[in-house]
Amino acid sequence: MADSQNDLENLFNLAKASIEKNSNLYTENTKNSELRTALKKIDSGHEIALKKPSSGITNKNTLAPKPPVSAQDVPSIETIDSIANSDVVRPSESLKKKIREETTGPGWFDMKSPVITDQVKQELHVLKMRNVINPKRFYKKDSKRAEIPKHFQFGRIIEGPADFYSSRMTKKERKSTIIEELLADSQARSYLKKKYKQETLSRENSRVKLHLKKKKFGSQKK
Repeated sequence: MADSQNDLENLFNLAKASIEKNSNLYTENTKNSELRTALKKIDSGHEIALKKPSSGITNKNTLAPKPPVSAQDVPSIETIDSIANSDVVRPSESLKKKIREETTGPGWFDMKSPVITDQVKQELHVLKMRNVINPKRFYKKDSKRAEIPKHFQFGRIIEGPADFYSSRMTKKERKSTIIEELLADSQARSYLKKKYKQETLSRENSRVKLHLKKKKFGSQKK
């Protein structure tokens, strides 16, 4: 009985010693993991300077502290602005001139040049011949009749309340183009027919006169 009791006490002491050893290892590992977690939370841009061992033995894992940054190393605001502006592509003088020529400028509300189509050419041709269309109104002679202006726009005159009702055009009379309005106007058509007949007669008379003149000179040579 005494021997068995001694064996039990020895086993109990061994078990107690192993439990204490394991608990010490667990607490040490827990402390190490907490230390690693705390180090990870620290900003990565700042390095921790570890103390060198006092015994004079150098450790490869020890880090030396970073030197302080001087004011000369910090870039100025002008330097930053110059770097930022260097990335911006500035237009050349030829490109600026091309952009200026596309519009009439702020003095004429930046009017752009329209797309020239056959319909636009017809409208401009009719406008340049307005002195023939309206005989009761005098227009200054256009020396650049064949040229097409670079910048222009078509607009519509809106009558005000001061205009008399008889001088206004109804919605039915309004057309999308000037040529359509002229063809729809009976007075304008009759005047244009009359003018056309006069032009054809004058041309025929001039041809007859030229033919008679040639015939006369031919007979004199003989």
